[in-house]
Amino acid sequence: MNDEVINDTCPGAVIVSQKQIQADSPGRADIYKVEIEFLKSFAHNPDFAGLYALNLNLMPSNFQSSLKTKFIYSAFLSLYNENRTINFQNAALFLKQQYYQQKLHFDICGQLCEHIFNLTGEAGETSVETDVKPLIYKIKENSLRNESKKLLASSMNKLNNDKGDYVNTIKKCSESINILLETSNLSSDYNYEPDAVKTNIDLEIATAKNNRPFCGLDTGFEILNQAINGIENEMYLIGAASAMGKTTFATQLAFQILKNNAEANVIFFSLDQSQKDILVKFISEASGISVKYIKCSFPRTESLDIKKKEGIAYVASLTKRMRIVDESYGEVTIKDFKNIIRKHKLEFTNKPLVVIADTISAIRPVSRGGDRVSEISDLLSEIKTLVRTEEFSLIGTFNLDGGAETKRPKREDLARVPAYIYQPYVTLTLYCDFIFNFETPFMEWEWGSSDLMVPIVELEVVKNKMSGFKGRIFYRYLDSLASYKECVELENENYNAMIENIEHYEHKRGNQPIPSIAPAAPPVRNIHSDNKASQCETGMPPKNKHKDAKDKDKDGCEDIV
Repeated sequence: MNDEVINDTCPGAVIVSQKQIQADSPGRADIYKVEIEFLKSFAHNPDFAGLYALNLNLMPSNFQSSLKTKFIYSAFLSLYNENRTINFQNAALFLKQQYYQQKLHFDICGQLCEHIFNLTGEAGETSVETDVKPLIYKIKENSLRNESKKLLASSMNKLNNDKGDYVNTIKKCSESINILLETSNLSSDYNYEPDAVKTNIDLEIATAKNNRPFCGLDTGFEILNQAINGIENEMYLIGAASAMGKTTFATQLAFQILKNNAEANVIFFSLDQSQKDILVKFISEASGISVKYIKCSFPRTESLDIKKKEGIAYVASLTKRMRIVDESYGEVTIKDFKNIIRKHKLEFTNKPLVVIADTISAIRPVSRGGDRVSEISDLLSEIKTLVRTEEFSLIGTFNLDGGAETKRPKREDLARVPAYIYQPYVTLTLYCDFIFNFETPFMEWEWGSSDLMVPIVELEVVKNKMSGFKGRIFYRYLDSLASYKECVELENENYNAMIENIEHYEHKRGNQPIPSIAPAAPPVRNIHSDNKASQCETGMPPKNKHKDAKDKDKDGCEDIV
């Protein structure tokens, strides 16, 4: 940062060297760098930075380290509000129309503006920062500090004057500082004093608005809604072994949340499958047609084509409230994850937002240093904080090791990565005997569909913070539609009783393999080996020697002669 910076605290346009600024105010140079970092983000990512600037009420007057950054931000903000392209040509044109003490703004900050767009000079020392929220916080906090100093200095001057009314001066100073705190300090909205009345009113309003016996969003599964109280602004995790159907279940949840909650918006981070596969499953859900026919409509069937067309139209209507992020443009880091959510949270203002992360452990941390368990723990902790600060719901999937393929997952299986238990609001596991362990599979007839016999899948609620329900909920899995159908309450009771019987039997037999019903085959003896052994021991040929094929042929020839 070698360019000179304009000191706007003086009445004249005095240009002061950077060394002098550092000597006069040690933190001023740091704020100057922060302001440049934000302007770089605004220049190269205007949609994202502009939304945050408006939402957090960032004004040109908040830029107090230099007139340069103040004038450039004023130009960017005007272009953004006028919905014009933010580039150097438009910014320069705006700056050439503005004056400061008979001097063009462009003459003051034109060179820095060019550096910001070209990422050269003092603007080229670091890469473009994508997380602009902390930058805005720092800029506004610096503005609050400087404005507070001015108010206090003015009040001190009045108090030093014997003729002044010191009581009124202190009162006005106090009122001005309170107003400044309310309007400028981003942390002033934080209130840690609990308000039971307000909380109850909010819950009553939500209940009256939803008109249903649970608080959160409707998952489309009646028993699941009752068990976990719908989907609230919390973190929900679904774990299972590979190929158990986590992605399919998460995809169906996303579709049904959009379908059953008119104001809900969904961001689907598909880090396992492509955007195309997710949309195909959505269309299959909407139309009731098999995934296979959606992907390859051959041979053509007119009735299915009509349903397919209707399903596509319905899914197209949902896309206004849905975003699907896959790895088409590279890996998704935790920084990307935060930025995308914050951007769309601003876009879907005051609307419920549900984020699906499949799989959540595929989100890359900023840096990798420790073991995998520690990485996942840090990742989930960071995401949990994001869920609370940005107020959205998160449904994430995670993988269990191979042991969960052939036996029902237990709490100790999850405890290998403790964060999967203690970080989320609700932890669930999926399991189906039919896939890898055909010892005791549950199968049911599904009449009227191409899936004549369907497997029963178990969804177990392992952890549930605010509800007493912990247990299994059962679903029929229709393979052709890649869809789950929730079993009725009586079926759930029967399946739970059957699993209790199976577990009791396994406990009695020590979890050993079920013995075969058929008797064991007798041992096979080698007669010739036995005869030779006996001859060696006695020195005599065996008494009852069985004739082999050659002996029989020889005897036959002698009889003929």
